[in-house]
Formats: sequence, structure tokens, C-alpha cells
Amino acid sequence: MKVLFVDCLNTGNYNKWKEVIPLAPRRILWILKKKDVEFTFLTYFDFLRKRRISKEFDVLMVSGMFTDLKQVRNVRNIFTKFNKKAIKIAGGPISEDPKIALRRAGYDLAIVGEGERTVEKLVENSFEVSDLSEYENLAIEKNGKIFFSRRTFLKTEEIERYKNYDEILRKYPYYFASKVYVEVVRGCSNFRRVRENCLNCNVCFNGPLEKRLYCPLNIPPGCGFCSVPSIFGPARSLSVNYIVEEIKSAIKNGSRRIVLEAPDLLDYGRDELVKPAPLTDPRNPPANLEALKNLFQKIFSIKKIKNGEVAISIENIKANLVDEKVGELLGKYFSGTEIHLGCETGDKEHAEKIARPTYPQEVVKAIKILKKNGLIPHVYFIYGLPFQTKKTVENTIKTIKECAMVGAKRILIYRFLPLPSSAFENFPRARIEDPLNSKLRNFVRKINFELKKELIGSVKKYIVVERVGKRYIGYPFKEGPNCIILGKNIRVGKTYKVKIINIKNNLVVGRVV
Repeated sequence: MKVLFVDCLNTGNYNKWKEVIPLAPRRILWILKKKDVEFTFLTYFDFLRKRRISKEFDVLMVSGMFTDLKQVRNVRNIFTKFNKKAIKIAGGPISEDPKIALRRAGYDLAIVGEGERTVEKLVENSFEVSDLSEYENLAIEKNGKIFFSRRTFLKTEEIERYKNYDEILRKYPYYFASKVYVEVVRGCSNFRRVRENCLNCNVCFNGPLEKRLYCPLNIPPGCGFCSVPSIFGPARSLSVNYIVEEIKSAIKNGSRRIVLEAPDLLDYGRDELVKPAPLTDPRNPPANLEALKNLFQKIFSIKKIKNGEVAISIENIKANLVDEKVGELLGKYFSGTEIHLGCETGDKEHAEKIARPTYPQEVVKAIKILKKNGLIPHVYFIYGLPFQTKKTVENTIKTIKECAMVGAKRILIYRFLPLPSSAFENFPRARIEDPLNSKLRNFVRKINFELKKELIGSVKKYIVVERVGKRYIGYPFKEGPNCIILGKNIRVGKTYKVKIINIKNNLVVGRVV
């Protein structure tokens, strides 16, 4: 069997696609390699240039997000023009609603949720699905009906059976400057649920940890807009040795920017404190400082990280787990690094209603602690959330102002999209033209412009990724926005110190010093 794997993840957002190298394709290709399956890997944009090779394969595998539907469907349509017999398999977040992957995108099979064991089983059966009960996390359509096998979650020791095939990193155009993700925690500890139309049994807030897995009304767990707990289950920490080896693999294959991937890095090791119960409480116990310290010590002992050739960053943490000791520990290892906090709404009642584990004032407090310890906080918000009102928007604007005042250096605001397997999957997506949404977006645009102006005069390290006319585009080595770089004798792939000299059309402009 010959497999063509096309990575469509983030292709719905071209700028993000260029800067982010995801985990899932590397994991699946490692399985194919381990099972001696002949395969070719292409990014979506490489596939568009090499579409004629479609006829050479027996299986097409595509990974994508819900927002990548257009690209995932396009791959299927192009591939089918050259090859009508091959099995077509979709995976990634786009498959969480099998109707989208099977009907709207036109694939034969959809891998729903964790895919490692499913892919392994498909390979062992030569990609035949004669009996769906043999599989887990797999969906198929027959006679106009969609059938789903069953959902399962891997245990930590099972996850660690699989590695990353990092040889494909160099297939991405800016691999030397892109963010390369290495998994640290799988799943999320927030098994609270949206309170709208619930029985108020409070089990998901106060019950035994194992009972929080289930809701009598089947309300999906977690923040109402998020599907991570439904897809990946409770938070499970991977072993230090496993994480360190995966980081070394990425560095060996050219990565200079490693991101520790976790819905909340501060969940790391908290599952050890509640065993054998699952970690389904986002607030208790507090962060496991010893586990985090051990992880950081081992990571920062890697030679190229220790000597500053490779940058390590954190994607997300929950503000409610940040205290003075957490701030000191993070500051010791990540000073000068961006760190992201989810706030989503600045209204406490709204936060409770949508099952947020963190309240707005806890985010403000966390920003103060992180800033004091040398970190650079960025804060997420979402416009158009269900139950948004004029009051929640006004309170959100007040909270954003406070976040910026106490030390947040960037405010990120996203449009609400109803994700499959989330509590809000049946709500309409946010209307851009809604006056309340426009008010929030415009305010964030203004405040971010003011925050960017504060960068003028500062010097930061940038990796040059491409030349556009007489100018160059740089990605930050450690922190900061992407930058238009001016100067002479600049080479793509090299790292330079850049002084920020201007903000033009909301873009940062710098000159090599």
C-alpha cells in the first residue's frame, strides 16, 4: 500500500500556517514508518503544485481543522480527478463532526479524536473496514447513514508508544523559524459544564473526580466554546524522558523554536497528585511545582537550549493556577518569553455561565505576577460568545483595559465559532457586523496599536524567513510580533538583533543593529 499524506492544518489562515508546524502529521507518519508503509508527505501548497502524483497512491490521508474545510475538500476533489479508486481518510479536528469530513469534504473514513491506535489498526488491516466494531474513534458512512465505532482515550503509557517523525519538518518552508509543537500534556482538567438548562446537581463542580466525567444530561465538559475535554479527555502528563527525547528530535531536524504543547502547562504533574482518580478539577489541587521544576531542569539541560541556540516557549496556562511560587518558577526558566492566558470574557457572571475555570480578576492577578517575574503575558478574548450582552461587553472592555494597564503586552480576540463536540456546537457563529462585536474588535485593535507603539526603541532577536522586495520578514526568536526588517547584507535563515523603529499600517518595522 502506498499512502499520500497531505497536511491541511491551519491552511485556512495562511499566515498561521507559515509559522506553525503541528504535531499530528508527525505522529501519524511515525506509525506508517514503523509499520513499513510506503508514504509521501506533502503540505497543502506542495500538493497543489504536485497534484499529478495523486494517481500513484492507494490511500489518501488528510489532516485539517474545521476552518480548513475548503482546503481539505479541495485536496479530495483534485486527488479524485487523478485517482478514483484510492481510500480517502480525513483526520484532525475537522473529523470531530463526521458529517463534515464524510459528507461535506467527501472522505471515505473519518478518524475522530485520538488517532494513533486507529491508524495502527487500519494499517494492520490494509485499510479495510469490514467490521467497524474492530475499531475505535472511527466513523464511516454506509447506505446514507453515518456509523461511529466508539470513543476511547489513550493512557499515558500508550501515548508514549508513539513518537514524532520529525524528518518531515524540513518539508515546511520556514521550519527553521516556525513554532514546532512538542506534546507535554494531553487533555484538559476542566470538566465543569455550561450551566444553561442543567439540573444544578453540581457534580461537575463539587463531586468526586471520577464522577465529573459524566453528565446526566450529556452536556459536553469544559468551557462551552471548547471541545478539548470531549476529544482528548482528562489531562494526562507525559514523562520527562519522553518529552526531552521529542524535543531533541525536533532540534536535530532543524527546529529553533519549540513550543511545549498543553491546553494548560500548569496541569503538568497535577494528575499524579490525584491518582488513581482522573484529573477533572481545573482548580484543585494547585500546580505541582516539583514536577514542573523537574521537567524544566531536564529541558533546559539540553545543550542547544542551554546555550541559547534554541528557544523554548509556553503556549497556554490557566490563570487560576498562577500564584507567587508558580510565577517565580516560570520566571526562572522563561523570563523574556511570551505566555498566554485565556480570559475570553471580562464579566464574572458570564464566565461562570460558559463554564470558565478562571475568573477575570484572576487573570489580572496572574498578569501582575508573571510580569513581575519577567514574563510577557498575552491574553485571549472571544467576541460573539453565547449569552453575550451589552453588559458583558462593557465589562470585557474594562477588563481588557485593566489587563493592559497591569502588564499584558498583547490582546488576542477571536471570533466565536461553534465547534463540534463542544457545549455550544449548535449555536450560531458570531456575526462580524453585530454592533457589540464590532465595538469589542475595534477596541482591541486600538489598544494593540498602543501596545505595539511601546515596542519602538526596543531591540529583539529575529529569524529572517523571506525577502519581499527590498525588505525582509522576520519571526521572533523568543518574543514579539512578526517584523518587517530593513538593512543590508541580510540572509534568510539567519538570526539578527533588530531595533524596532516604527509601526506602519499596524505592522512592526525594525532595522538590523
